[in-house]
This record gives sequence, structure tokens and C-alpha cells, in this order.
Amino acid sequence: MYIKIELGYRDGLYRHIYSSPEGAAFLALFLLDDVGTHPHYIQSALREMTSEEDEAQAHNATQYVKEEGVQGIVTFMYEFADEDEAMDKGYYFQIRADLVAQVLRGWEEQVLKEKPQSIEITIDGDDVKVVGVGKRAE
Repeated sequence: MYIKIELGYRDGLYRHIYSSPEGAAFLALFLLDDVGTHPHYIQSALREMTSEEDEAQAHNATQYVKEEGVQGIVTFMYEFADEDEAMDKGYYFQIRADLVAQVLRGWEEQVLKEKPQSIEITIDGDDVKVVGVGKRAE
């Protein structure tokens, strides 16, 4: 899985540029519009992903269902999508909760602390990389 996010020059906001597979865009939307750059939201999402409890949340852009604890599957889709219809049409993205937690830790490190011009997220099996490229102008 690969996601590329870049900082917009005019408004200074991060934007989703590319995802492979295409459905990984739901994870990008979760990071950009639901978690964002506020430490509280990052920590809240991280707690949910590392909890043994099943979770279901709806946010600004996405909703997700986490089942079967930390090693369980998280299903992301549009916020107000009908879950059955989204699943039937393929408008969703599934990923293990522990991998989402690793992405969130990398997101916190890169976006909040390093403030890069762009971010590349890759997941290959259990290997998760969140890499910032360049330094954004302050």
C-alpha cells in the first residue's frame, strides 16, 4: 500500500495526491480530515486502534469499524455511507488495527514534529513507513 500527501502552497493544508490501491484513499482521508494535526485527535485515534475493544466511529470525512481488537480489521468508508452498500460497491478500505496504529505514530512524528512538505506512507506486510520529504516553510 502506498499513499502520497503534499502540502498545498496557497493554503498550507495537506492534500491527498495518490493512493495504491485506490481504496487506501480512505485511510488518507482519515488522517487528513479526521485526525489532522491536533495531538488530541491523534492520541484518541491511537488509543482506539491499540485497544482490545471493538470500535465504531464517524468523523468529518470517514467512518470506521474496528473489530476483533488490536490484531483485528479496521474498515474505513465515507462518513455517512451505508455500510452494506459501501461493502457491496467496494467503497471501503480494510487494514489491521496495529498497522493503523503504526501509521498514526509516524503521522504524529512526521506531521507534528518535522512538518514536511510531503508525506509518503508505505505498508508492505508488517513493515510500515511514514516518511516526510522536504521541510515546509514556516
